[in-house]
Amino acid sequence: MAELKNIKDIEADFELAFKEFYQRLIGFAMVYVKDAHASEELVMDVFEKFWDCIHKTEIHSSTKAYLFKAVKNTCLNYIYKQKRYDSEKDVSILEDVNNSTHLQYEHDVQSQISEAIEALPDRCKEIFILSRIEGYKHKEIAEQLDIAPKTVEVQVRKASIILKEKLKEYAPALITWFLIS
Repeated sequence: MAELKNIKDIEADFELAFKEFYQRLIGFAMVYVKDAHASEELVMDVFEKFWDCIHKTEIHSSTKAYLFKAVKNTCLNYIYKQKRYDSEKDVSILEDVNNSTHLQYEHDVQSQISEAIEALPDRCKEIFILSRIEGYKHKEIAEQLDIAPKTVEVQVRKASIILKEKLKEYAPALITWFLIS
């Protein structure tokens, strides 16, 4: 049986995980909920649950995998609740033209990013998502997919070149998006 960690070790592990993954997890949540404030709230909820979890049980996967999976599930639950709430309310809200135009542009950019990623060759897309969206290191991806780390590097570079070309007209929006996340 594994020796139980003392509270200082648990706090150190938590602090390290928070520092290493917090910003990346917010960016990851943004892919799902497309709302910076909601993404921060959801990630904070995950870290609260993670804090409770590391005191009570042992995590059987890597901390990184655990946190990304928890954020994904939390985001999907949030989306489900939002859609349910939106479908139940029977109130129409008039938005001003500027806000509506901004939201439409944001939606178009997100749609173009999604389409561009979906258009990547299957293996290239899989590696790109693991690397750039889920935040895995090249070595981790190589081990997971049983391929050479150099292959991962080449595929990520290939995806970046393809996406850069397909999304060049959205460069200002993408720069802003990546700076926020």
